[in-house]
Amino acid sequence: CDIVIHGAAKSPYNNKFNSKDFKANILMTESVIKYSKKFRPKKIIFLSSLSVHGTIMSKEVNEKTKINKPDLYGRSKLAQTDLSLIWQSKQNPLLVVRPFNIIGLGTPNHLVVGNFLQQINSMNHEGILRTGNLSTARDFIDIDDAVRIMWKLAHSDRSYGEVINLCRNEAVKIIDIVNYLIESSGKKIELITDKSRLRKNDIPIHYGDNTKLKDIIGEFKFTDWNTTLRKTINYHVA
Repeated sequence: CDIVIHGAAKSPYNNKFNSKDFKANILMTESVIKYSKKFRPKKIIFLSSLSVHGTIMSKEVNEKTKINKPDLYGRSKLAQTDLSLIWQSKQNPLLVVRPFNIIGLGTPNHLVVGNFLQQINSMNHEGILRTGNLSTARDFIDIDDAVRIMWKLAHSDRSYGEVINLCRNEAVKIIDIVNYLIESSGKKIELITDKSRLRKNDIPIHYGDNTKLKDIIGEFKFTDWNTTLRKTINYHVA
């Protein structure tokens, strides 16, 4: 086995995540490590999450940004990271990737872009789109870019034992994404803020620092978010 990518995890779907989910995430990581001890893959990539940081208070987030009261899911991803890095060595080549907001083909409906598309596609010619806070801006990365980057990282000796942000270092306004989706649909859509979708301590803007990433893989031409949304729209329509 050359490369193992571990991305399986329980996630807080509908904001539900309990102690059993926490334990499941830890057990899945331990299982991958146990498998790896036996079969010795050339490289293992563990997919972590931005949620390990908890409440983010700074605009630019790097790998060492202060951890600030993560929720139970975030703590489970942090524990996964700790477990994997303890096991890491030159004989057990491993890296931890922290993806920001991955979008593209197959974007699930419980994530923001997938949810917007699900609502829009359920309308005939007009309707109401329920949203959270549209004044925020976040770092979105195309899923194809994410895959290519992880492939590059898997083939770099410099990534051993590292935690690496997977991001574009650019924030996109959520309102710009919504407007693009509405315009592309050709439908008459009214926006309504749903209080149940609003988050506490939702800072206006944050994005990832990809200095460490680019230092390892070199310059990378990221797909612009408009192109990614076009691909995503076509997939959902099909």
